[in-house]
Amino acid sequence: MIDHERKIRRHRRVRREILRVLTSWLPAGRIDGREYVALNPRAEEGRRGSLLHVSLLTGRWRDPTTGDKGGEVISLAGYLGCSDSAARDLASMFASLPRQTP
Repeated sequence: MIDHERKIRRHRRVRREILRVLTSWLPAGRIDGREYVALNPRAEEGRRGSLLHVSLLTGRWRDPTTGDKGGEVISLAGYLGCSDSAARDLASMFASLPRQTP
C-alpha cells in the first residue's frame, strides 16, 4: 500500500512539473484529459491550427497534422527551440524526482 501511495505522489509531482513547464512554453494551451493541447508554433504556413498534444503523465508529445513527435519533454524543448539552459534545467528537475523502485 505504501508503494502505491508513493507512486501516486510521484505521478502527481511529475504532472505538476510538466504542466508548469508547458504553460511557460505554450501559454495558450489547455488541459484535455491526460494531455496538454496547444497550437504548434512551428507549424508551417498552411498548417496553422496544427495542435501539439503532450502527455501530462509521460511527456510524450505529437502533432498529428505534421507527424512531428517525441518521447519526452526534453525533446520538445529542442523541437520548440528552447535554449540549451532550459533543457538542462528541465533535465535536472526530472533527475531530482524520486526514482521508482522496481
